[in-house]
Amino acid sequence: MMRLRAIDLRGLVWLGLWAVALVIWPYTPSGLLGLMGPTVAWAAAPEPVTAPTPATAPAPVAAPTPEADPHAIALLRFSGDPSGADLREEVKASLVATGVQVRSVALDLPAAATRIGCTGDPSREECLIGVGRWLAASPATAAGWIVTGHVEPGSPKRIEVTIFDVASGQKARILTASVGEADLILPIVLSGGIAEGIVRTTRGQLVPTPKEQEQLAELDEPSKTPEELAAEAEALAAAARVQPKTSVDGESAPIKVDLRADFKEFCRTGPPTKRTSPDDPKDLRPKCQRGPFWGYWQPRSFVATGLTLGLAVATIAYYSAALAARGPYRDAVDAVSDYEADVGGDPRRDPTFAESGDRRYDELATEVSRTGDVMQGRAIVGDVLLGASVAMLGVTSIIVRQDRRDAKAFIGQEKGLRAISTLRVVPAGRGLALRLQF
Repeated sequence: MMRLRAIDLRGLVWLGLWAVALVIWPYTPSGLLGLMGPTVAWAAAPEPVTAPTPATAPAPVAAPTPEADPHAIALLRFSGDPSGADLREEVKASLVATGVQVRSVALDLPAAATRIGCTGDPSREECLIGVGRWLAASPATAAGWIVTGHVEPGSPKRIEVTIFDVASGQKARILTASVGEADLILPIVLSGGIAEGIVRTTRGQLVPTPKEQEQLAELDEPSKTPEELAAEAEALAAAARVQPKTSVDGESAPIKVDLRADFKEFCRTGPPTKRTSPDDPKDLRPKCQRGPFWGYWQPRSFVATGLTLGLAVATIAYYSAALAARGPYRDAVDAVSDYEADVGGDPRRDPTFAESGDRRYDELATEVSRTGDVMQGRAIVGDVLLGASVAMLGVTSIIVRQDRRDAKAFIGQEKGLRAISTLRVVPAGRGLALRLQF
């Protein structure tokens, strides 16, 4: 009986010790670590981001994890119109095709800002800084750049893509576009243009190194010895010295053309060369049989000259006819004067003087009027023909000057072509040399 009581007493002591241990264990170091486990895990989550006060600067940005590529891009979903999802996939495909490491994020910017507790405008840099911290916490989303997009519904659809630099905490660039319903080309090239803008912003202009530039230069022209380079430089210098004397561009030293001195060299004996198409230039070479003056005339000049001469002959003819009609007119006027002298009065005031023997005043006056009209009509036609002759003479002179000017330009061009035809390219060692002959 006493043995059983001792055993029960020992069990009660052990039970009491276990109870005391359970009460004290949470306050031991291992117990404290065990209890703080959930607290540490909760503290690893991003803190809510609030707008900084005017007297407080934004908190420093946490750098990406060491495993993250500084050129990697965290591509968020595009908010707004549902067509933004297709545009995002096209931009992603274009970025991947150019070798960019893209980290896809299954949230758009407003949802990501809500996840970290950022209120207000989610496109603020403070919110983007918080999103960058949140993405940097996971190796699957850590990136040096964040790309967000928003497609405004309506017509036209306004697209805005923001490129955010996580390291500096600033927006590097904002790409905007407007796509209307009638646009057929822009929707096709839009994704490629956005991807190119992202690559240029995140990676900058790729400038070849000096060694690569030297290799590219050797692809165009193989490397040459100093002797060959000196020979080419001397040939180019010689060509530059003679160029002003035979310039064919007509600017620095125009080619001199003398229509009389160059007539024999460029004149033709047969008909002009026919053009195979309307775009071919006319054959403006002068005709040898006509001489240096008439040879440069084109058919239109001869036609205009013929019309001028015809008008001049007609003018002279009508003036001559008017002069010839002046004789009968003067005779009729003299007959009226003689009649008035014979009757001794003015028939226009006294009807008794209207007749004198077989002569009648009205008949004599009618003859004066008729002959005067004939003379005046011929003189008026002569005046008109004289004006037309003077005008046609001016037109003819202009046409002749144009023909001579065109012939001068044609001969100057022919001289330039002949100068170019004397250029020869001949081999010289491992390179080529230029040879000019004038």
